[in-house]
Amino acid sequence: MPKAIVVGGGVIGLCSAYFLAEKGFDVTVVDPGEGPSTSTVNAGMIVPSHIIPLAAPGMVGVGLRMMLRPKSPLWIRPRLDRELFRWGLRFAKSCTKEHVERSKKLLLDLNLASKQAYLDFERLLEGFHVEQKGLLMIARKESSLEEESHVAAQVHELGVPVNILDAKQIKEIDPGIRIDAVGGVHYVADCHFSPGDFMMALRAKLGQMDVRFERSRVHSLSDLSLKSDTVVLAAGAWSNRLAARIGLYLPLQAGKGYSFNVENPPERPTICAILMEGRVAVTPMPHGVRFGGTMEIGPTDDRIDDRRVEGIREAIPAYYPAFAGFDFKSHPAGLGLRPCSPDGLPYIGRTRFAPNVIIATGHAMMGMSLGPITGHLVAEIATGEKPGIDASLLDPDRFAV
Repeated sequence: MPKAIVVGGGVIGLCSAYFLAEKGFDVTVVDPGEGPSTSTVNAGMIVPSHIIPLAAPGMVGVGLRMMLRPKSPLWIRPRLDRELFRWGLRFAKSCTKEHVERSKKLLLDLNLASKQAYLDFERLLEGFHVEQKGLLMIARKESSLEEESHVAAQVHELGVPVNILDAKQIKEIDPGIRIDAVGGVHYVADCHFSPGDFMMALRAKLGQMDVRFERSRVHSLSDLSLKSDTVVLAAGAWSNRLAARIGLYLPLQAGKGYSFNVENPPERPTICAILMEGRVAVTPMPHGVRFGGTMEIGPTDDRIDDRRVEGIREAIPAYYPAFAGFDFKSHPAGLGLRPCSPDGLPYIGRTRFAPNVIIATGHAMMGMSLGPITGHLVAEIATGEKPGIDASLLDPDRFAV
């Protein structure tokens, strides 16, 4: 029986472990069990609508403008850091229309395949459920609605159902909560779920499949390569440090995000949503509502910037008037560190620097959405099968020097 070691116990690591075990591998998941749990504090959305990578035209200007606002949803922590500078240059170079055109069909195919895998998991895992109600993009400004309508048109051109809503329609689509908006976009194919429930159920399933879990810190991929036929690097925002030790330059920056749960909200939405101008994600959970947001590019630490959390809290009542005066501060925030590549695409595949190492990281805000398809691709690559999706754009060596 071939052996596989998966480095990282987040959603990418667990999904990789599942599909490898399904292919007949003897799998061990190695994770230190320390630091922020990005896979359990996120918004839990499956997003076929998200076909535009983070690196897109205009994003450099948006980032520079938001850096001047202490509570802005996008912020780069100023610091003298050579790697941040190199990452920033590559990000700016990737923010082109051509890059978006190359990427959007791939991102759609990945998300749709991952959605189907989640629906398969729903039938397989005890205590896990997917809500197939779509995603609501809520706009308070006409300019925001017009901008999102252009994205919606591209999604629709690729065959995905989408509806543009006016102010009256957006208030009718989720009658359980009052919404103050000029309109919105309803991406019908999107879904949501509780990421904590999924992670717990999948880990239990892996135990039934005789997957072993080892709580320790990995210092060398080369050492693991000597003990295993396949090593999967799925260590999230920390992956670049281990990659460097095998000679692979893997540009990554940690994109810190925050979320908090409200167990007894004054009103409760039933459809997951993004409050567009505030860039706040809203997800109905089994025991309340989760609010999350911000993209803070900075070091891999667990420091919470209260200004960024306050920015999330202040944005909510502008869209959901029932939350005006609500005591958000009694609901503590958690954080996660998203691994962000400079072109907004994940790294999935083998590297020439270590033949039996497969890289699986760099998913930024789509890690949970793309977890199952990433695991499936990892298993196909490990067994030498031709992947069902062309992942050539995800080559981990694309920035290698």
